[in-house]
Amino acid sequence: MLSGNWTMRTQAALARRHGVSTRQVRDDAMVIRRRWAKDIASVSPEEERAGWFQRVRAAQVQAQQTGHTITVARLLALEGRAMGHLEPARVQIDHRMTMADPRELAASVLQALPMIHEVLGLPAPAPMIVDMTEDD
Repeated sequence: MLSGNWTMRTQAALARRHGVSTRQVRDDAMVIRRRWAKDIASVSPEEERAGWFQRVRAAQVQAQQTGHTITVARLLALEGRAMGHLEPARVQIDHRMTMADPRELAASVLQALPMIHEVLGLPAPAPMIVDMTEDD
């Protein structure tokens, strides 16, 4: 049942191996499926996801140990997609236009310039003097 190969031939082989009828094998399989369904219903989505990741990681280890590098790569890609690492970043831009005084805007940009250079890893700019007096 676990391998997914649940044919009449498999059921007959199990019945012969255990000395029971094929009807008994099918009835037992039905009981097992009901227990699985009950177990699945009682598991939280977080527990189910954790179990799934555990199985993916176990498969990765097994594939790596047997030298199946393509399988390892595919399982890593599957894990990355499932965890959301391979999705493009989503950015929401909120734009509002206001009338700003050009001199204040220029002053705030100049004040932020040293921080911008630091973030970009550039050498700090020479200090600048900003004159905010009105020249009308």
